[in-house]
Amino acid sequence: MAPVPDALHHQAAGHHEYIVVGAGVLGLSAAWALGRRGRQVLVLDTAAPGNPLSGSKGDARIFRLSYPDAAYVQMAAEALTLWRALESQSGLPLLHLAGLVSIGDDLPAIAAAMDLAGAPCELLSGDEGRRRFPHLRVSGDCLFEATSGVLAADACLRALCAGDTFTVRHGDAVSALHDEGDTVVVALDGGGVLSADVVVNCAGPGALALLPGAVVAAAAPPSLQQVVYLAPRVPVDELPLFIEWGPDMMYGLPVPGRGLLKLSHHTPGSPVTTSLAELPLDDDPRLVELLLQAAARLLPDFSPAPVDTERCVYDNTADTDFIIDRVGRIVIGCGTSGHGFKFGPLLGEALADLATGAALRLEPGRFALNRDGRPAATS
Repeated sequence: MAPVPDALHHQAAGHHEYIVVGAGVLGLSAAWALGRRGRQVLVLDTAAPGNPLSGSKGDARIFRLSYPDAAYVQMAAEALTLWRALESQSGLPLLHLAGLVSIGDDLPAIAAAMDLAGAPCELLSGDEGRRRFPHLRVSGDCLFEATSGVLAADACLRALCAGDTFTVRHGDAVSALHDEGDTVVVALDGGGVLSADVVVNCAGPGALALLPGAVVAAAAPPSLQQVVYLAPRVPVDELPLFIEWGPDMMYGLPVPGRGLLKLSHHTPGSPVTTSLAELPLDDDPRLVELLLQAAARLLPDFSPAPVDTERCVYDNTADTDFIIDRVGRIVIGCGTSGHGFKFGPLLGEALADLATGAALRLEPGRFALNRDGRPAATS
């Protein structure tokens, strides 16, 4: 990276051991992991955790082990242990188990991956699925996983902050990171400057722009997803989560405490062609209609008229694997591609590993900036 201008270097108004850029689930999880290791951490963000443009906003996220990839199944199992530890530490209920029904494509691959990772699941006939899950229209075989549930996303962010092991400061937009070899200078939009031994860059869709000159073969533009919230027409007890695997990858989850179902799609999403600060959050009628068609097909006991709607930003990579890597004194965590929240505390530990020079606990090379098989650098 280009050296920081001398004028900025001399203006630095405070040195920190670690600065984390971004107060979403990755940034806060990294700060939580570093704080638990006795490190001094400052978290910077333009707005408070869970703000409307945050990818970690809202009150419900899927937690599941069901992936057609044993590595992700194992990662989710490790994240579950950390979520439960955070629950114990904070005293806040974070994960509400409800089970998950997978329908559509890829069921044999999911079952095989879960079996390889030692995660229990049941492959059910269509008749058995309809009997057990009467509020979900199951047309063929389905896969049930009891370990899945709903993460209370807003409570998760509060829990990560509750231990007072790091400081969160919002209202500061980071405009540039300058790696000076022995320190990182953090330039702020308002003209202020900070510095740190190591910076953990979790700035979401803006993270890669803070790494000028870095080779990022896995980069992909962000997208804007559509969410609708539906109310049942009749009392619905113990509704499981569901995923319809296929081109659109529809998914639904009950929202604890609200009596509603959150329905969304993993693909497709509207491409983001403007800065996040200028991003319109109006509903996309085409995507709303796509979701309502899915509701009519899959959810016979729910009203087709949305109670509420929401837009959600996906910070994407080309292959949907995350980016967890280190370049010099800058660690980067981004590219969660709409499925990273469930892994939050595990990815936070991995980012802390990279920040402190510990052995990385993730598959070498898979989450690197370059995706060329080389392990992520640790120094």
